[in-house]
Amino acid sequence: MRLRLDKQRIEEFRTLEGLYKHEHELAARAGVHPNQLTRIGADKAVGVRTAKRIATAMGVEVREITTELVEAGAA
Repeated sequence: MRLRLDKQRIEEFRTLEGLYKHEHELAARAGVHPNQLTRIGADKAVGVRTAKRIATAMGVEVREITTELVEAGAA
């Protein structure tokens, strides 16, 4: 299962909390490769584990940054 995340919501949370001036800071804190954030920016789906890590690093629930569930194997 993969999730498509809302890049605008992620940016809003980052700005609201004054967090992560650069995407690589968020990636490091979430323990994900910066390419995962590039995928989100390109409107590509990421794995549930990646979505959870990003949400946790930002202090939000996954549902707050998710736009849709994508079938397994779909990009």
